[in-house]
Amino acid sequence: GSRPEAPLKTQRLIVAVIAIVLVAGGGTAYWLKSRMPQVDTASVERMVLPMPDEPSIAVLPFDNLSGDPEQEYFSDGITNDIITDLSKFSGVFVIASNSTFTYKGKPVKVQQVAEDLGVRYVLEGSVQRLGGQIRINAQLIDATSGRHLWAERYERDSKDLFAVQTEIIEMIVATLAFRVEEVERERVLHKDTESLAAYDYLLLGQKAFFVFAKESTTEARSLFETAIELDPNYAQAYAWLAFVHTNLYSKRTEDTDRSLEIAFEMARKAVTLSPDDYWSHWAFGYAYKETGDFDRALAEYERALGMNPNDATLLAEMVELLVQIGKAEDGVAQIKLAMRINPHYPDWYLWNLGWAQYFAGDYEEALVSLKRMSNPPNSVRRTLAAVLVRLGRVEEARAVIAAFREQEPDFTVATMENYAFQNRTYLERWIEDLRTAGLPE
Repeated sequence: GSRPEAPLKTQRLIVAVIAIVLVAGGGTAYWLKSRMPQVDTASVERMVLPMPDEPSIAVLPFDNLSGDPEQEYFSDGITNDIITDLSKFSGVFVIASNSTFTYKGKPVKVQQVAEDLGVRYVLEGSVQRLGGQIRINAQLIDATSGRHLWAERYERDSKDLFAVQTEIIEMIVATLAFRVEEVERERVLHKDTESLAAYDYLLLGQKAFFVFAKESTTEARSLFETAIELDPNYAQAYAWLAFVHTNLYSKRTEDTDRSLEIAFEMARKAVTLSPDDYWSHWAFGYAYKETGDFDRALAEYERALGMNPNDATLLAEMVELLVQIGKAEDGVAQIKLAMRINPHYPDWYLWNLGWAQYFAGDYEEALVSLKRMSNPPNSVRRTLAAVLVRLGRVEEARAVIAAFREQEPDFTVATMENYAFQNRTYLERWIEDLRTAGLPE
């Protein structure tokens, strides 16, 4: 599609436009405000986590008012997009969607959300999709004062969805008044596609991708391919397709060389189409990491992180690479930051934390992290056993390896020799500890 118009050039212009929008939509805004109960104020003292210095915000899952549960992915996708776009700004602290989605479908108080997540602002809204029309309500609340900072109702053609998302982001940025360079605004608000149909398939593909089962990976692949057929210039769809093929390569599920070729081809295409999109660089880094090209992997991950410093999954997933190149202490710091951005983090964050702590020599803490996992996969036992050896608890370590080998009897020291590590000292220490724990040659 054609490129979207360049975003507004100055803060002053934005404020002027907002004033016009507020006057024009005054009836709606007044209607919304007149029906808004006063919000109980959140107490900074009661916050579970310390509130960051920069403006901090949680975006609650937008309610799906379409009356069709099948449209759930659409309202979720819009919520995720707003979170992702906000998180690309360096001057704001944004809670990850994993954490805000724990409130989905529950009657929830804004004050409670702010205290649970340690943030000042909360955005909530709803989406209704009726035929070719779309209706979006959004309101921004300062939880520490209980004030509604703005509320807006958008009734547009479905094809104007991306324009509405941009307006919501502009509104939040202007209201929170953090400093934004023009080049940063243009990068963040640039939309990869103008095709709502292609966007639809991307959202469905992401939903399938995160099921992490063989059938759903195949389904995700075909959904991303359909998105590309609908818009051959959709960089993000190529990036996601690269992730799919890298996973197929690393799980050795298909013709692995071909999977790897396609992964690099897709990542290259994504970067060419959208050099400023962090997904493109992340997909590239992910593929390089899996092939053991650590220097290139690190360069791509760092570029992705520069473009989105707030993506908790990116921060957490990159820890694996930091350990492989011998930067375990950096890995520990980075996963802890991911946990702050995403306080309701998934189990695998603890695995990455424990793994990084083991290589950083913090064995007591590593044990605590690994023991906190609620549903550890069998592979975790390889780290756990090594940690127990370092703590002098060799008998326990032997029992852990025995349990591990019941599920993977063919796994030996020789299997580990092939592991991709740039830092051989780390790998040799791990192998030595597992030998002590009884892993056969």
